[in-house]
Order: sequence, then C-alpha cells, then structure tokens
Amino acid sequence: MGAKCYCVTCHQPVAVPVLRKCAVCGVEMVIQPPRTRSNRKYCSDACSSKAYRRRHPGKNGQRLAELERENARLRAELERRAK
Repeated sequence: MGAKCYCVTCHQPVAVPVLRKCAVCGVEMVIQPPRTRSNRKYCSDACSSKAYRRRHPGKNGQRLAELERENARLRAELERRAK
C-alpha cells in the first residue's frame, strides 16, 4: 500500500498515512493502518449508503412506483365517493 517506514528508536516497521479520495463525494480521507482499514472506500456511513443505493436502484424505485399507483387509485376512489 504505502511506503515502508521504520521507527527511529526500535526500528520496527510503521504504517505510513496515505491520502485517498472518497468514491462518492471525493473528500480526501487519511488512511492510517491499523486505525482505519487499508481498503476503505467511503469517508462516512452516508457515502456508503449512497453508493449502495446507486448500485441497487431498483429496490427502492420499484416500491415507490407501487405506492404512487396505490395512492392514485385511492384518491380516485375518494373522489368518486365524494360525488
């Protein structure tokens, strides 16, 4: 991943922070193993959710269309009964 650096005192390998851009919004985030995952793609839960919704557009869109049709049917029924 990043360059290998070594501790000055103990000479053990140290993880170097790397900048990476969020796959959704483009914000730069610091990847610093072992605190953060080295394969992190998103800066926040919101961006992770947005990416999921982009990858699976049919699930919510299909349900929304069903609800809109049901809403239109019920409105028509109410208008018919009001007359």
